[in-house]
Amino acid sequence: MEKDSIEQQVQGKRPSELSQELQDLLSYDKTTGRWILELAEKNVYLVFSQNLLRWIPEEEDAANAKSATDVPDATAEFHRLKKEELLRQKLEKQKQKEQSKRERKNTAVYVTGLPLNIGAEELRGAFSKYGVIAEDLKTGEKKVKIYKDANGKVKGDALIVYAREESVAMAIEFLDGTSIGADSGKIHVSAADFSHKAADEPKLDTKPLGFKEKAQLKRKIEKLKNKVEGWEDDDEIAERKRAKAAKFDKVVVLKHCFTQEELKEDATAILDIKEDIREGCEQIGEVTNVVLYDLEPEGIVSVRFASSVAADICIKKMNGRFFSGQKLEAFKPDGLLRYKKSGKDDDNEAERLKNFGEWLDKE
Repeated sequence: MEKDSIEQQVQGKRPSELSQELQDLLSYDKTTGRWILELAEKNVYLVFSQNLLRWIPEEEDAANAKSATDVPDATAEFHRLKKEELLRQKLEKQKQKEQSKRERKNTAVYVTGLPLNIGAEELRGAFSKYGVIAEDLKTGEKKVKIYKDANGKVKGDALIVYAREESVAMAIEFLDGTSIGADSGKIHVSAADFSHKAADEPKLDTKPLGFKEKAQLKRKIEKLKNKVEGWEDDDEIAERKRAKAAKFDKVVVLKHCFTQEELKEDATAILDIKEDIREGCEQIGEVTNVVLYDLEPEGIVSVRFASSVAADICIKKMNGRFFSGQKLEAFKPDGLLRYKKSGKDDDNEAERLKNFGEWLDKE
């Protein structure tokens, strides 16, 4: 091993963290309480500094020790330790900064295969469905970049930057392999990869922000944050609406199936009407439930099918059809109206059972 490579290899590592090969070259000086890495053949002796968490040449360590003993009081030692602590903190911050760069979340997608006549507005419209697109905090413009060649012609690829990392996965899942615009091929959407950027890429010459500019920037960040939260709220509301719609997707409401007079005159009318409607609807598809709302003056009956397709066919066939001399209305429930029917404990139900008993006695 070369001297320089060994010094680089051991930096930031404690004695216990060194490779087995290097640990074999370790010795502990009980007098100074220091670990020493002995590379006698290279005339290299590295001493481990507990404060710096670094390995330093023995001569440098000795110089530090001599400097400390030359001072008649503890002031020089205090300054030396303070300097070491500041250096240690600086190294720790650099380490955290580098780690943060490696773990930086990606909020951008790279798109290829776009039609050459694509516009930024059309692109924003397609990708904003899956999250809030980030804005330039100075100009307020959406971060959508359509790449062009040296002649200013659209190349067919673009970069879209979202405000949240989660939007990247959604955009890839729902847009990758789809088409945008008429007569266009399929696009490819992937997480943006910035690793190809050169390390020596020129940096922008930015000036420190004044108080007014900082205040404006803060307001823009807050505004963007509210947009992100608002988009999530809208998404949750839409999801609840979809779930609610799916709940009634297999249900059909039939209006004008009976009159209150029919129910009063015939105690068995409810059973007969339900059976007639079930038989008629089963010709369309499998029926899982039929409910007659006997307290509704408009003669409401609901029919639940096993599939939404059968429910749609039922509406087409039953709407406008005559049943017991009345013209039916068929539609899907909106979930807002609550239809009424008598229960087992209702006075109406008790009276109906009484009427049914009297009807049986007459028979």
